Amino acid sequence: MRNPKRAFLTGAGILAVGTLITLAIAAVDVVRFHGSRLVDITVTNTSARHIRWFKVVQEAHKGEVEGGQLFPGQSRTVRMPVKSESSYKVAVEFENGEHLVGGGLYVESGYRGSERVGEKAIDSRYAVIPL
Repeated sequence: MRNPKRAFLTGAGILAVGTLITLAIAAVDVVRFHGSRLVDITVTNTSARHIRWFKVVQEAHKGEVEGGQLFPGQSRTVRMPVKSESSYKVAVEFENGEHLVGGGLYVESGYRGSERVGEKAIDSRYAVIPL
């Protein structure tokens, strides 16, 4: 004769193991497909002028990340936190006080932006970080 308590414990054990496996698969999915909540943005000064400061301004969530100064030919990567889908622009000030704003790329976690600051415009590109 089967013991009902033993059958219940065996059933509960199977259910618990199944739940743990499901949670583990969900955790792997979140890490693999959603990854970091950061976007890397590399700003390169392709102009012949010194950039006194630059900043990356997130439009959707109203945040900004300051990147400091850039000499001609110099690059710097900044990390911008994103909560979900967003977009950003890059603002720079040259040493003569002239301002330039550009970019405006759509981003979400797992994207990399590349901004090239020229004399009169900012050229924007992005890529998805490979898994």
